[in-house]
Amino acid sequence: MKHAIFTAAVLLAAANAAAQLQASATLTQRGAGNLSYVEQHRVTSESSVTVEQAGNHNVIGDPGAQLGGIVQRDTDRMRVNITQNGDGNQAAFSQSYGDFDLAFINQAGNGNAISVRQEDVYQSVLRFDQSGRRNVVESVGTGLLAAGFGGGQSGDDNHVRVTRNDSAYGGPTLHQDGVGNRAISSQDGARYSATEITQLGAGNEAGARIGATFDTNTSISQAGDGNRAAVDASGDLHDVAATQTGNGNSATLLQRLNNSVATITQLGDGNHAAITQTGPAVGGFDNKNMASITQNGNGFSARITQTGTGNGAGISQH
Repeated sequence: MKHAIFTAAVLLAAANAAAQLQASATLTQRGAGNLSYVEQHRVTSESSVTVEQAGNHNVIGDPGAQLGGIVQRDTDRMRVNITQNGDGNQAAFSQSYGDFDLAFINQAGNGNAISVRQEDVYQSVLRFDQSGRRNVVESVGTGLLAAGFGGGQSGDDNHVRVTRNDSAYGGPTLHQDGVGNRAISSQDGARYSATEITQLGAGNEAGARIGATFDTNTSISQAGDGNRAAVDASGDLHDVAATQTGNGNSATLLQRLNNSVATITQLGDGNHAAITQTGPAVGGFDNKNMASITQNGNGFSARITQTGTGNGAGISQH
């Protein structure tokens, strides 16, 4: 009886160890000059990596030097799926101390590059799709908790950069369609906060910096050429939106403290708008700043600056 119990215990321990160390990795390469490297450390039974490359000169990592190319450390229930079609595509992926994480990267075209590094992540989701030539995506994250990141690029020479630190339950979504667009999203200490940037056209630039926020939604939408938009927000319960349709428009939004609302809408060319709001350090969420700028036409300029409690402002130009 004791021998049976001992045998059962040994078998159970072996089964648990096997389940703990079980991993799945699949590499499929077609063509010439493809490179791949996969490393998994302390993986669980649900950890998996799938890499498929079709074409020439695609790169996931450096097998010789064992640098980059899907590295997972202390992973738990991870899924990574990368598909590259075309020439000169590059992808590098690295995660540490993650749990319940998913990553999907798909590239089609020439010269696309994606580099992602996440550390101490939890329930982090990364999704991205690229179609075109010489598109670039960069992502750096540390201390993330249930933070998602997704988007897509279509066109040539578009660039996305995302940095996240000590942020949870939210993430940026960036979409680019056109040529030479630039989008930067930075989150530091953001909780339940989301950033969405959409760019259609050529030569547009958008930047959103969210720091020490709770339940803050930031949206930047650009349609046209040569538009500029910058958002810098901190505090709680913000709603920030900048919409630009036309060419050569610029929008700047700066918000501090709690419960501020700002909206900029520009239709036309060469319009300039700026909003700066600072709320009360105390006083609760009943104290609101509100600002709205709407410009329809060309060459308009509008600026709103508010400091204090219970403010409201609106500018409309036709």
